[in-house]
Amino acid sequence: MPYTRNRNIPFIIFFLLLTLTLQPCTRVRADTRYVSDMLIITLRENPDKDAAVIRSLTTNTPVEVLEESDRYLKVQTGEGEVGWVGKQYITPDIPKPHIISGLKNEKIKLNDRIRGIEKNNTALKYDLKAAREKHLNLKGNINENQQEISGAAKKLEEMTEQYNTLVSQSKNVVELLEETKALKEENKTLKTKNRHIDTKIIDLNKEITSLIIKGLAKWAVVGAGIFIVGMILGKVSKKRKDYY
Repeated sequence: MPYTRNRNIPFIIFFLLLTLTLQPCTRVRADTRYVSDMLIITLRENPDKDAAVIRSLTTNTPVEVLEESDRYLKVQTGEGEVGWVGKQYITPDIPKPHIISGLKNEKIKLNDRIRGIEKNNTALKYDLKAAREKHLNLKGNINENQQEISGAAKKLEEMTEQYNTLVSQSKNVVELLEETKALKEENKTLKTKNRHIDTKIIDLNKEITSLIIKGLAKWAVVGAGIFIVGMILGKVSKKRKDYY
């Protein structure tokens, strides 16, 4: 009986190997998993521990799972190599070194970002300082402009009063202009009359001169007559004295 059992052992082993080899493989959606537990495992051509080795995979090596069975996973490495590995050696958890490396990269990025923010903050401080100075300058300019506006408003008020005064006076000016025009016309008429009067005066002066000349001539004749009569009377008187 023991001999019979020994004869069946190879068949049992062959049957088990055949069962493992022929067990169905399930295709899964490709996802990234990692070699775990600080191991060095082998990537084989088939899901069999005696299959040809493609290469060795170290801990934390990422692989893409293409198919999944009870004991093996069909994976693809980052270099494009496809093979089978033991399922128990693969984990979906991201290895701590990868996490630490990612955190370090994130830290570096954050530090770079912080430095950039600090630079921007410094630039913003300068911009804020410049903006405050500009604000103060603008405030001063606004005060000056307000003073200028106030002065301009006052000047405008004065000019408005002067304008109103001029408008009021312009009515009198119009009246004065009309009166001046009338006076000019009257003056023109008076000048014409004056010229006629001057002409008459000249004529009268001529006539007076002529009359004076005529009068003097008459008086000269009368005087001569009187003188002659006087001489005659004197001679007659003398002859009478001589007679007596």
